[in-house]
Amino acid sequence: MKFSYGLALCTLLSFSSTVAPRNIISTDVDVSALAVPNAFDPSLIAARSKFSDLQKRRGGGGGGRGGGGGGGRSGGGRGGRSGGGGPKGGGGAAGGRGSSSSPGARASSNLGGSSRSGSGTPRSFGGGGFYAGGASVPYTAGKASRKGLLPFAFLPLAALAFFPGLWLFGAHAYHIGYFDYRNTSEPNANTTRIPIECLCQQFSVCGCEKNDNATYIDQLLSPKDQYGMPENTTTVRVVPKDDGSTTIYVNGTLANGTTNPDPSIQEDSGVVVAPPMLSRLGGYWVMSSLVIAAVMLI
Repeated sequence: MKFSYGLALCTLLSFSSTVAPRNIISTDVDVSALAVPNAFDPSLIAARSKFSDLQKRRGGGGGGRGGGGGGGRSGGGRGGRSGGGGPKGGGGAAGGRGSSSSPGARASSNLGGSSRSGSGTPRSFGGGGFYAGGASVPYTAGKASRKGLLPFAFLPLAALAFFPGLWLFGAHAYHIGYFDYRNTSEPNANTTRIPIECLCQQFSVCGCEKNDNATYIDQLLSPKDQYGMPENTTTVRVVPKDDGSTTIYVNGTLANGTTNPDPSIQEDSGVVVAPPMLSRLGGYWVMSSLVIAAVMLI
């Protein structure tokens, strides 16, 4: 905008230097008979204030050295050292690098997904291929897993007293499989299928997934007692029911910021790409500058 005003001013000065006569004949003129026009047009001042207000509403303005882009109504994008802001927030500091599956991969994120080197809770079951809940790729608790598994129930905080641990909120329950139990003290005992339910704390990253991998199940449900029943651990709780049945519960909650390692994901090259909307609006900024320059020349 400042460039347009400077261009208009230079053009006016060049016109005045070429059009103004060099030899002025001195004559007697009645000053009272002259109609003196206004030195400026008030409408131009009003128009200029409108353009100034428009600038403020649209947001903008970069930061200092390497500063972040300014924000519109929803705030600025990725920032450098500092960034300008619109009515609802400004540019922020640059976040951590992530991937298309896990943008940012910040420690407070509960999105899950994948990143090049992984982060947060490691996969330590099934030969390092699964989390405790059976999933290989984490996701947000309460949402569908990568394979489409949905929670079948939500347990309030008071209902989690049977599972010691740090529960800050209720938990979503996922059915992830069965454990075929057979009493090893009785050679002729029948096999009983015990359901395995996985719990993920609300607002956290979840690692629950339906999984029939034998290596994973054996590692998850060991050690066992003398009858072959899995013992209680910090991750697994065996809960007898009033009807004589038994349910095995697994804590599938993962630390916020957890992502699955995926070496195929390319690291951020550091090249900043303009958002599609900003690219489409680039031509309008040029047209607006030309129109404003033309108005100032009139």
